[in-house]
Amino acid sequence: MDAGPQQRLVAWLSAHPGSWSTEELAHALGVTSRSIRNYITRLNAAAPAELVRRTAKGYRLADAISTTTPPAPSTREAESRLLTLLRLVLTANSPANVYGLAEELGVSESTIENDVRRLARLADRHGVRIVRRQDEVWVEGREADQRQLMRQAVTDVDRPAEMLTTDKLESAYSSYDIRDIKRRVAAALADNGLHCNDYTLNPLILDLVIAVDRITDDHTLEGLEGGPRIQADPRLAGAASKVTDYLTGAYGVEFTLAEIDAVALLIASKTTLLRGATDHDVVVDHVGTDLVELVRTILSRLDDTYLVDLTDDAFVTSIALHTHNMLLRARGRRPQPNPLAAGIRRSHPLVHELAVFYANEIERETGTSIDPDEVGFIAFHLGSAIDRRRDAGGRVTISLVVPAYHDLAQRMADRIATALGDRAVVEQVIESAEPTLDQLLGNLVVTSLAVPGLHPSRQVLISPLLSQADLDLIDLQVRSQQQRNTWMRLASQLHELFHDRLFFASPNARDREEVLALLCGALVDTAAVPGDFLAQVLQREELSATAFNDIVAIPHTLGMPAQRTSIAVATFGEPIDWAGTPVRLVLLVAFSAQDRNLFRDTFDQLVITLTEPRNVVRLVESDGTFGGFLRQLGELMQAE
Repeated sequence: MDAGPQQRLVAWLSAHPGSWSTEELAHALGVTSRSIRNYITRLNAAAPAELVRRTAKGYRLADAISTTTPPAPSTREAESRLLTLLRLVLTANSPANVYGLAEELGVSESTIENDVRRLARLADRHGVRIVRRQDEVWVEGREADQRQLMRQAVTDVDRPAEMLTTDKLESAYSSYDIRDIKRRVAAALADNGLHCNDYTLNPLILDLVIAVDRITDDHTLEGLEGGPRIQADPRLAGAASKVTDYLTGAYGVEFTLAEIDAVALLIASKTTLLRGATDHDVVVDHVGTDLVELVRTILSRLDDTYLVDLTDDAFVTSIALHTHNMLLRARGRRPQPNPLAAGIRRSHPLVHELAVFYANEIERETGTSIDPDEVGFIAFHLGSAIDRRRDAGGRVTISLVVPAYHDLAQRMADRIATALGDRAVVEQVIESAEPTLDQLLGNLVVTSLAVPGLHPSRQVLISPLLSQADLDLIDLQVRSQQQRNTWMRLASQLHELFHDRLFFASPNARDREEVLALLCGALVDTAAVPGDFLAQVLQREELSATAFNDIVAIPHTLGMPAQRTSIAVATFGEPIDWAGTPVRLVLLVAFSAQDRNLFRDTFDQLVITLTEPRNVVRLVESDGTFGGFLRQLGELMQAE
């Protein structure tokens, strides 16, 4: 328990001068003798001077503060009060009285009643019941579920997407030295070859503090349902032992074998191997051969469906480690909140779609439900891997033309390649002052002498000795060429993707189901998709939202079942309801396996264009014709 019962102990001693045994104090506060000893240890540790003094006859307040009544728990914010109320109810050894709770928190009985109803809704999501009968309130449920409820209440109550900060932890558990716990836990992990990133360290600390808090008040786990035994992995065994030994010494709690196993499971679900310790064989030993092969199989399916090859050992190793931890979190019902998940879905729709596919395959193969926030972490892994593997064919190619003089040409080529990185490749080095046009194969020609007859947009004139200004100019021209290449490709593809028979301006459809029935019917009528396409679209809709920015929806299927790649469009003068989100533009995307390159090349660019609400407004408020819509979309995509 945190400040509440400790303050009650101080208040009771202040109101009852003299020395009292631990048994007498335990009886007065309705807790155990061990809880009283832990309260006193933590009160004295947190105070600048000894607060509760031990005498031959028992415990009493130090003389300097014996007449001082400590302040009641803060009620300045509803969230803080709700957290305090939950702790009081969870740690009570008998039903709590509503009027007593109101008096302790300094609020009205009606406020407590409203808070109890709010907590009951939160508790229900974690398999815990907060029971109210007449004037009494108590909790029913497994200890593991009650800890999860406490964790949720601290992590959120109203803002689940917010990152858990150290300041928030310190505010919620002010009697714990959170920063010291973080340092000690991080060191224990590193000593055992484990690493915890910025997104998972604070949640791990929170889980550990909740465990200490619950054990202090005699609420302990009886055993784990599944999960690793720490003896099975020396890294987990060492880390769990070091962490629990530290917490025992610092806070006077004793960890049972079940509690130590629970700490090992927490560590397993939130850590990965240290950098440099991720050789393929080491990872296979850590997560198991079966999981590594499952990951490799799913990545092969990803390649078959979306033309994204990520099956090399290095990436399989990385994503297998993450998947191992993700499954442990899912099976332990400890999903990891991801404050960036919504931003990934909006800004990187293709990567998000790949992550949804991966999560869906993991669910199907393992029978384990994956939390939507975990999809964002999968997208981190997939996105960074895709960035590293961008096709060299998509880069701007350069022909470097310089007069032959010692090794000048090669040194210039090396400097250009270093400056441009993955954006371009020096495909040719021609040591000549007079190259012929048919020799020049690159998208751009970088030359120290003008090449007669070569179009100015293709030519980049530089000084003979390649200055930094020249490198900046080359970089600028490479970026411009990339935009031109992308636009030329997209412009030709737009006419392949959109068709006048699949365009509906202000159709008579009121909600998501009616719009999808209309658009899927049109795609079936044009022989673009199979007859069960609507069912596949609805299946994808159940996984995560396809509407965003309160204005546009881009529904689609998992995979590419269409016979012909097409996009059906519906525009609306007034918003319609899309499963709770108002939208004015719907683009139903149907991709075929034969046109996988269209998906890779256009999907991201199309959605990026539509993430800007004013672009959507321009589209839906164009002249209402298919031709006007397509012209407007082309202009917007070119501007992007």
